[in-house]
Amino acid sequence: IAHYPESHTAHNNLGNIYRTRNEIPKSITSYSEALRLSEAYGRGDAAKIGKSKILSNLASAQRVKGDSATALESIDRAIELNPDNSHAFLQRGIIYGVQGKYTEAETAYLHAIDLKSNFTTAKVNLGSLYINLGRADEAVILLEGAVEENPFYPQAFYNLAAAYKKVGRHRESLEAYEKTVDIQPAFVAARINLGILYAERQKIDLAIEQFQAVLKYDPDNNKAKSALRQLGN
Repeated sequence: IAHYPESHTAHNNLGNIYRTRNEIPKSITSYSEALRLSEAYGRGDAAKIGKSKILSNLASAQRVKGDSATALESIDRAIELNPDNSHAFLQRGIIYGVQGKYTEAETAYLHAIDLKSNFTTAKVNLGSLYINLGRADEAVILLEGAVEENPFYPQAFYNLAAAYKKVGRHRESLEAYEKTVDIQPAFVAARINLGILYAERQKIDLAIEQFQAVLKYDPDNNKAKSALRQLGN
């Protein structure tokens, strides 16, 4: 940006970095500048696709900020510019899910998957929605496909573990949680659930190991502290 201040791509990518760091105001500023530059200098269909991408990223940051109404406006603009923007439909699904508009959320996720058949993130979110709606059997089928497509996606295995548990497939649930922490050792929620499953199976040493690992990544985690006390550690 120091060398090319009018590079909307650089501003967009900087916004992505800020969003990953949860520096949301900075990310919104970067996306807004990327959008301004794209609108000022962009031409043709490629520019429309680029602006649509920026808008869907901006919507994600606005959603995290808690401004769902503005985020939906950004999503609508993104889809108007590029009806094939699967990420915009993903964001729409997330917002509708938070708002309790579950039918609309499902429709948005399914459309995102229709646009991009191997869209693992959309499948992971839709699987979570199905679990919350008591449709765990559907979640299992969807999430098994997701982890087959992307075997290095920890959230996919985490959601699959939850779905397995809902349908009574407890051994497979434990194995999916194990896979989650293998891929992402700092996945605290997965370690908590894995520790509980070990404790239920009287594998106390393994349970203690998981709860101690939680405190390594999150020293103030009360669930892990309570579990260790109950396990006499």
